[in-house]
Amino acid sequence: MRTSLLIDIMEANCRGERKGIYAVGSHNSTILEVCFQQALVDGSPVLLEISANMLVLPGQSGKTSPADFMNRIKHIAAEAEFPLDRLFFGVNDLSPSLWQDESDESALNKTCELISDIVDLGFNKMGIHAGELLKGDPVGETLAQEIIIARETVLYQAAERAAVKLPDEEKPLYVIGVHPGQGMTEDQKNMVRKEDVEIAVDQFGQTAEAAGLPEIKERLLAVRIFLGTGYDSENVIPFDSSLLKELGGCVCGDRSVVLEALQTDFQPQMVLDKLVDNHFAVLSVGPELTYAMREALFSLAMMENETMIGKPGVYLSNFIIELDRAMQSAPQHWQKYYTGNGFEQLVARKYSLYDRSRFYWENKDVRKMKKRLYDNLTANPVPLTVLRQFMPRQYERVAAGELENKPKALVMDAVRYALHRYSRACGWTEINHD
Repeated sequence: MRTSLLIDIMEANCRGERKGIYAVGSHNSTILEVCFQQALVDGSPVLLEISANMLVLPGQSGKTSPADFMNRIKHIAAEAEFPLDRLFFGVNDLSPSLWQDESDESALNKTCELISDIVDLGFNKMGIHAGELLKGDPVGETLAQEIIIARETVLYQAAERAAVKLPDEEKPLYVIGVHPGQGMTEDQKNMVRKEDVEIAVDQFGQTAEAAGLPEIKERLLAVRIFLGTGYDSENVIPFDSSLLKELGGCVCGDRSVVLEALQTDFQPQMVLDKLVDNHFAVLSVGPELTYAMREALFSLAMMENETMIGKPGVYLSNFIIELDRAMQSAPQHWQKYYTGNGFEQLVARKYSLYDRSRFYWENKDVRKMKKRLYDNLTANPVPLTVLRQFMPRQYERVAAGELENKPKALVMDAVRYALHRYSRACGWTEINHD
């Protein structure tokens, strides 16, 4: 795949154009279908990402393999008739700290093996770092920059050895993280400043030179920045607009630096627009999309109850109850996020912005009841007056003949409305939701 397409987008943003790309971190099949649907309308690429700790790692088991992850997405893309030359894959947090219980040599070797496999498979965007302590490092101390550079040198060399046969326009692109500066007050300690970005880019340049790979400096796609949590369980916390403006002016040497904003979920449209205008040309999103899907499924379940309770021959899905039962039977994904008494936890499991229910969509009982919900609403379409009550935005499109009154179509449209905000911010589409 031609990674130069992503570079073109970054360069357009540097020139002051409203152009960017959103990086989707959800791998739910419905979310993926919506991504391809929206990108087909926009004529845009699709960038799908996964964290390395979600992959099967060398010497481990129990998670998805990089090949399975990629093949599953390509299968969904093919069904959507989405061109594969506009589909890009990213892996973040490629670090020896994935093997913290092993020696530094073993951890580095296994990270190199994973990186080589990922490049061979055709992943395009990679986040490599080695700033965490490994077994044998002095406990309680920060790693010296020389050690970090030495370790990252080994990792970048592994990536470039695997990419040696690729044409220049298909070689992997790199993103780097930023560590907040020292000497800040307690409420500022996690805030990134302009000088932190410049230090990170300079260190990447030093690593490239130490690795004998000065050419990879030209393939630095973006600097990844955590601007804050952006939301808690119940509230959206807009990013600081003055900080966006400060960071957006970063220039390192003779080169403008394009940024990637992490966890932009639920940010107001104005903030998303400002991010791209201030050279945050990559917007990372995930939970907002599965949250929108959850909202839509709950609306379907409520409409099912309103129109089918007591109806002869109909067995209700009780979808909301079934999802909560699954969450209670395996609480490890939500327990540390949702505190309070039993009632408060019940409400949080359903409606918290943390959206921990996203970890339960593949539960077999949840999937079974979702199918029953869809089957019931397909066989017994919701009256438009009821649809208007529970899904007013979709009602308008159904009434106008723009959308089918079918459960899957209604859910996908609700998710697409959320994704559309990112498409608009990145300059791919206008305000209207086609």
